[in-house]
Amino acid sequence: VTRLASLWLPVAAYMAAIFYFNGQSYLPGGVEGIPDTALHGIGYGGLALVALRAVAGGRWAGVTLGTLAMAWAISTGYGATDEWHQMHVPGRTAELRDLRNDAAGALLALGAAVDREDERPPLRLAPAREVEPRGDRAAVEGGVADEPGRVGQVGGPADDDDADDLL
Repeated sequence: VTRLASLWLPVAAYMAAIFYFNGQSYLPGGVEGIPDTALHGIGYGGLALVALRAVAGGRWAGVTLGTLAMAWAISTGYGATDEWHQMHVPGRTAELRDLRNDAAGALLALGAAVDREDERPPLRLAPAREVEPRGDRAAVEGGVADEPGRVGQVGGPADDDDADDLL
């Protein structure tokens, strides 16, 4: 499985599950007792989280305001297409309120994901950029000067450990 597939197949599978269940006129077993608002929030909150994992490249260091916005847009945009889909399913209707709940659930889930009190690096506006080391000064700026040809990162460690992985 390629890295791209390992990041985006969960998003596609999650979307396919939403499409399948929302394409049913009647859900066997139902979801009685759970308010529709909560179902939308939970469903699209989960989609936002798997989308965040994909757009951030599977690493916490890849989570920026831009990747958060993209994950929210993916899940909310899919919510809009799903409401359109439901217009064509007997017994189902499309409602703007449902789309609002999808967007709110995605926003809450993403907010919870970045509410950090652990040792992850602080949220950045953009991902760490690669820089070429420049002699002794590179070691001070985050580069690795003692290893020829090695590229360091500004704003992150030069090594590639897995402590930063998302899910």
